[in-house]
Amino acid sequence: MRKFFVILTLVFSVITLVQAGELISDLNFKNIEASKDDSVLILKINVPPKNAVSTAVLSEISAGLDFAQNNESIGAIVITGSQEVFSAGAGGESLQKVKKNEETHSFLAHKVFNKIEAFPKPVIAAVLGISAGGGNELALSCDIRIAGESAKFRQHELQAGLIPGFGGMQRLPRLIGQSRAMQMILTGRFVDAKEALSIGLVSSVFPDAQVLSRAIALAQQLNDNLDKKALAQFKKRMALSYNETYKTALRNDQLAFDKLATSPDIKEAIGKFIKRQKALSKKEK
Repeated sequence: MRKFFVILTLVFSVITLVQAGELISDLNFKNIEASKDDSVLILKINVPPKNAVSTAVLSEISAGLDFAQNNESIGAIVITGSQEVFSAGAGGESLQKVKKNEETHSFLAHKVFNKIEAFPKPVIAAVLGISAGGGNELALSCDIRIAGESAKFRQHELQAGLIPGFGGMQRLPRLIGQSRAMQMILTGRFVDAKEALSIGLVSSVFPDAQVLSRAIALAQQLNDNLDKKALAQFKKRMALSYNETYKTALRNDQLAFDKLATSPDIKEAIGKFIKRQKALSKKEK
């Protein structure tokens, strides 16, 4: 009887994944379920119970990004977890095995999260349940965070003898401000979806059942409406500007703009935009 329920659970899991998108056989991951819905690649972390961002998970996310970058049919990515947990940490159990002065997988996390930040296609985090520690730092590296009503966000590293080591100390204050970030990290408390929306940690909140479909729809919309070259340049500049002074960033933004504005493709890109705007105007009348 127990075996029957296990099989039934697996069947429903597969059905749910197929509803979210078509399984991708080329990405034979062990820790992430990769599927495709139209032009959107869905990377679902599936390492219960915590969905921790381990070395294996980080490596597979990186491989998924490479697949998306080299595949013209993919225009955007959605990263998600389970109904109960987006990702609950960096894998504290594995960190306990690290020897003194040995490099942890924090180096790989920074490499992958920086890759997400500068990735030439939109990356959206669809968050349900707990998003904590290194898992929350994964969400912070994405372009947009969409939360379910059950979502809870936390940076609890100080309580565990660590600091946010996957980029959270830099990204969180930039998103929600220094004061709120300090309070969130120092207290280690959970921030619910409603508060996360009010402080700018997430861009929108939906009922849990709608979160993934909403994220996919937004990703598809971005793919359909954004100029690919402009998008890639925009994300590159946003990522690089972190390490630039205000004055230098402004100057480099101008140079990037000039490069696009004087490219051979600009007339076609502007023409497409005008055509879309006229079509939208007709629909609204």
